Amino acid sequence: MRIGTNVLSMNARQSLYENEKRMNVAMEHLATGKKLNNASDNPANVAIVTRMHARASGMRVAIRNNEDAISMLRTAEAALQTVMNILQRMRDLAVQSANGTNSNANRDLLNKELRLVWFHKQIKFRKWFLNYYNRKNSSAFFGTIPYKIKGKYI
Repeated sequence: MRIGTNVLSMNARQSLYENEKRMNVAMEHLATGKKLNNASDNPANVAIVTRMHARASGMRVAIRNNEDAISMLRTAEAALQTVMNILQRMRDLAVQSANGTNSNANRDLLNKELRLVWFHKQIKFRKWFLNYYNRKNSSAFFGTIPYKIKGKYI
């Protein structure tokens, strides 16, 4: 007895299998709305997409770092403005005290006010400064933490 194979049926079965496989891939693309679902869909594009995701993630971190740097700089600016206000008030009191029309009693009062302004503002500033930087990294204010923006450290 002779055993033979039915080549036509085997080819038809293989074609059905390949068509079913392509149909499943097409259904997966339709269901997810993505052109690239698996690495087997297009290996070259998987590498491109992976790099794009990594770059986007890096950009999000860079944006967050920039926002932190801006916040730190704004805080430092506010601290410096407080110091400038103290110094300006002290200068105003010194100029007023230097006026030749003031009596010694008036000069003593201006001097007391000068000391009080300096003392109270200094305490207020120190409390604010320590409260903020105890929550944050205190070395950030003094420039030991570098921030890189557009390829340059600030």
